[in-house]
Amino acid sequence: MRKFIAALLAVGLAATPPAARAEGAEERYAEILRKFGPLVVHVKALIKTEITVEGEKQDSEDWSEMLGVIADPDGLVVVQVLPFVSSDPEETRTPLDVKVTIEGDALDHPAFLAAKDSKLGLAFLQIEGLADRKLAAVDFTGAIEPRVGQEVVSVGRGGEELDFVTYFELARVCGKLKRPQRGWLLSGDTEGYGLPAFTLAGELAGFLTSIAAIQADGEAPDEEDYFRALLPASTVKGVIDAARRIAAQMAIERATGKKATPVEPGK
Repeated sequence: MRKFIAALLAVGLAATPPAARAEGAEERYAEILRKFGPLVVHVKALIKTEITVEGEKQDSEDWSEMLGVIADPDGLVVVQVLPFVSSDPEETRTPLDVKVTIEGDALDHPAFLAAKDSKLGLAFLQIEGLADRKLAAVDFTGAIEPRVGQEVVSVGRGGEELDFVTYFELARVCGKLKRPQRGWLLSGDTEGYGLPAFTLAGELAGFLTSIAAIQADGEAPDEEDYFRALLPASTVKGVIDAARRIAAQMAIERATGKKATPVEPGK
């Protein structure tokens, strides 16, 4: 399975023509950065990792940085799930502190982990303290299903050392997936897991993720068993709708001092 996927991605990458060949590509890339860059946020999370080794519990706390995208005007943010989950059943990861940097804001915003979908490889953070402020968010209107061979573009954001500069990354759809999750295989350099991808015309084409290949032996996948994929926008929208409701309930619980635990949407 791994050799097949690697060979397929290599063929797809070799077949990708230089972006400069596309007429007017420079202007389209610049427009994508201008339009979608403000939706991409920088996230820092202090994560406590607890693991049981030979019957003894050990724990550590480390900061993890990732990118996210604002998926709802009330401040729901989609990120990759990997920093918050582990394939080891003896290991748990709990975010103790989450900070979100929004373009143009002088201060970071506190947030909490509201939901996670391990199957899709996505997690959902809720920004706090926005009051009645509405944020620019991903628009699912006019989302398309990409075609094999089609180029897609994602928008990334550098860290504080790069003044949170936005940049674009390119990928090409090189295969259609039915299992373990409906979507598309990608070739190219994009690694913005959890972020949306767009066509050169600015249409939403799906969300980037990392999906584990099916394991014949039933064991948990290793790191090399994951591959880049594009999830259908319709699939992600359904999970966002569920995560939005979960986040609203958790916000009420947090405000009243009750224990609020993130859940898997649909469970």
